[in-house]
Amino acid sequence: MRWCGWKINRPDSAWSWVTLMSSTLVMSATFGFLANFGIFYSRFLVEYKESREKTAWVGSIPFCIRCILSCIGTWITVKYGLRKATVPAGFLLGGSFFATSYAKSLDQLFATFSVPFGLAGCVLVMVCNISLFTYFNKRLPIAFGVLTGGATVFQVGMTYVYIYLLDNYGMRTTLQFAGVVSFTICLSAAVTYVPTNYSTEDVKCEGEKRILQRYISVLKNKKYLIFLLVIVVDCFAYAVSGFHQVQLALEMGLPASICNQLPIFTSISGGLGRIACGFILDFFFTDKLIYYQCSLLVVGLIALLGLFIKTASPLIAFIWILGFFDGNLQASVPITLRYLTGKCTLAEGISIIFVVSAVPIMLGPPIVGMIVDKTNSYSAFFYIAGLPHFVACCIAQGIRFVKEETTDDNEDISKMLNDKLVVMSSNREAKELLRLETPV
Repeated sequence: MRWCGWKINRPDSAWSWVTLMSSTLVMSATFGFLANFGIFYSRFLVEYKESREKTAWVGSIPFCIRCILSCIGTWITVKYGLRKATVPAGFLLGGSFFATSYAKSLDQLFATFSVPFGLAGCVLVMVCNISLFTYFNKRLPIAFGVLTGGATVFQVGMTYVYIYLLDNYGMRTTLQFAGVVSFTICLSAAVTYVPTNYSTEDVKCEGEKRILQRYISVLKNKKYLIFLLVIVVDCFAYAVSGFHQVQLALEMGLPASICNQLPIFTSISGGLGRIACGFILDFFFTDKLIYYQCSLLVVGLIALLGLFIKTASPLIAFIWILGFFDGNLQASVPITLRYLTGKCTLAEGISIIFVVSAVPIMLGPPIVGMIVDKTNSYSAFFYIAGLPHFVACCIAQGIRFVKEETTDDNEDISKMLNDKLVVMSSNREAKELLRLETPV
């Protein structure tokens, strides 16, 4: 196969699924480590002997940077292409692990890990999302489900590897191994991102339209603005479970060997939930918003039921169930957004969501850590993991009261239908005229 000059002829092709697998691995390299941060969080507490609040900031800051700078990540990816954006971001991602392996204090982790990891993540996450818009059309919901859910397969395997390396070789070797794997994945993915041979209008929607104009067009959408507020409220609960579940289980009396596997349980159940969401929305649910609201209610209810857990054993079942429905909820966000903004401005819509969700994602885990330090009770974990979902669901109902706005996709469809009606009308007139002029 010739790589130079070889192009994909149509969306949803066989090679589209190859690029999807590449994006899935890249997503696992960025989100996967933060999803496993609970394993490192408990070890950071022991090694650096700092408070829970301060230690939680090490993992919260990358979330914040990645979200705030996601617009820049979108601009870099659109301007320079998937390949040129992936390679330097992958180098920065791998380098952050190597630099972190030589950190001597928790304060140094902010410079060696939090900042560079967040900078690399803001580009790589948008590369993964934009690659779906580039290579998929009709199968986009399933592609989103596979992207967000399939990453957990690799992530689960890496969790076992991290635990083994930490127990047998220590923190430094584990982080250096993570750096090599992350850079290799990004470099390999860049090779698979080949150019497309079909119209770029499906992805860029009017190439002459500047990216700033597309952002302005998204922000004029009233339904999108309400959805933005929903995401901001909901994101307070986003990272709480992943950060604190291992330490919570340790303090409830579970053996360390089982506690270290809790992120694995969350990854597996969350991955199944994401894949299930993609298939359900693609084949069964036509009202994407009602599905998203139901997901919010279910996750919020399950999280609050955790208040009644008094022993360690039911906590494992709780984490399995919460992980499944939380993964289902996360996968439904871009699919719901697709039907609020249209495909043309979906990348910009997602990047704005990342920006505004940065602060609540960053604040959630440290707030829980601060409250637990002061109260010696993990009740705050369940409240902050549950209540924001109920509030977000109520706000989302306001979208239904907003007057329907025409998206770019709807405009294209309307134009096509109008042209078709004109042709049909002309044909009917011609037939009627022919009938009148034909002698009996």
